[in-house]
This record gives sequence, C-alpha cells and structure tokens, in this order.
Amino acid sequence: MTNKELGKRIKEIRLKLGKSQEEFGKLFDPPAPKSAVSRWEHGGKPNKKRLVKIAELGGTTVDELVNGSLVDAINTLTSVLYNEYFEYLDYMSNEGTTWKSYVVSKASNSSAETNYTNMSQLFAFLEYDNFLNDRDKDNLGDYNRQNLIAGFKYCANEVLKIATSEGISPTDTPLLIRLFLDVETKHFSNMKSDNEGLFNTAIDALNTAISSVHNLVYGFDQKLLRKGSLGETKIPNTIDKEIYNEVNKILFTTRKQLIRLAEDNNIKIDKDIR
Repeated sequence: MTNKELGKRIKEIRLKLGKSQEEFGKLFDPPAPKSAVSRWEHGGKPNKKRLVKIAELGGTTVDELVNGSLVDAINTLTSVLYNEYFEYLDYMSNEGTTWKSYVVSKASNSSAETNYTNMSQLFAFLEYDNFLNDRDKDNLGDYNRQNLIAGFKYCANEVLKIATSEGISPTDTPLLIRLFLDVETKHFSNMKSDNEGLFNTAIDALNTAISSVHNLVYGFDQKLLRKGSLGETKIPNTIDKEIYNEVNKILFTTRKQLIRLAEDNNIKIDKDIR
C-alpha cells in the first residue's frame, strides 16, 4: 500500500469522527499541529506512536490502517484480475495470437502483474471457450461480462471468508492469489462446498474414471473415422477381461448408488453429468 492510500484512510477516520484537522491533532499526546495532520493526509507517514493512536481512533489495527483491510486487498485483486481478463480476450481476438505471445507482451511488467495475468489465464481457459461455443460473437460481450462479474464476486467473497478465518494478512498477495486460484477452479468446475457440490464432484469423477478405464481397452477405428463413423476397436493390451469387467461393474454400481442417494435426499444432480 502507498502512503497516499494511508493518508486517505487517515482522512476517512478524521471525517468519521467529525473533527477538523486542528481538532483531530489535539487528540494526540503531545498534540499534533494542523500542518502535521494535513501532511499525513497527503502522503506523509506518521510515526509509530501516532499510527497506534490513529488506528485506535478508527477502531482498526495498525496493520489494516497501513496496509488496508482484507476487503481492500481482495477488491484490488479482483479489479485487476477482471481488467486482465478482458485485456486477454481483446489480445486473443487477433488471429494468430497465442497465450505464450500474450505473456511475452507482459514480460516487462512487475511480478505482481504477472501473477494477476496468470490468474486471468485460468479464468480464460475455464470460461472463454464456453462463451465462444455457446454464443455467437456479436452477443458475447454482455453475456461474458455479466457472468464473469458474477464469477469474480463469488470467488472474492469465498476468498474473503477463508482469508478471514485463517487470519491471512492483506499484504500476503501471493497467498491470496493462490486462494483465488483454488476457489475459482472449484467454482468453474462446479465444485461447490455444499451437498450439491459433493455429489456432482463425486459423480463427475466417476464419469471420468469410467471413461479413462474404457479408453485403456478401446480406441477409434481410423478407417471408420475416415468414413465419418465413430466406430470403436480394441487396442492391444494385456488387461484381464474378467478383472476389467469387475472394475467396470464396481464403477457403474457406485455411480448408480450415488445418484440414488442424491435423489433420496432431494439433491440436484447436473443433467450434463447424470
């Protein structure tokens, strides 16, 4: 945080108390002249003793007074991420550009900006293709922004909850970024921390396992593919057929049991993974 932002917070505390600069200065021991209070509010940092007093007057901590609150830090992070995301979309709209070339274009930036850029990349990978596939480009803008704003707000709120419960400092930007990455990955993968998310995550994982096991034994027949068919053929393997069938049986049975348990408890299962 800059001293300018600290000055803004000091001014907010003074105004909240309904004090003039001169009156505010008299709250200190020894009193601070009006010129000193003005200097603080314009970027001059008070000494440690006066910082403690200002924090006390504002009902906050010295850490939050100097560095801002978790809400401030997460709002800043979210704002930068949002702007980075759309900068990325604009850049990638040019034919022939790649994520690698975008990163190179940002190479001269600070490490913090690079972290934000990497975060926007994850949002882009998770959402961008869906937007392009589901909406024609003329209608992409409003739909894109509305959904991304909702996504950013959700992730920011979740990060705030976790950071608050864990006592994370607003200055620990790398940790806040890692939290944001974890939250957004779960959010866009529908891994909600509730009963719905529990069942959808478990069933989706089983679907992936069933598909992966199948792909160990079967592949597409290239001749049929060339003819426009998706015919399958067995590929060379040393898998015991009886064991393969038993594994499949367990996977499919478990999947059915999970769906039945969800239905018995009136828990909604996404239709695309059902």
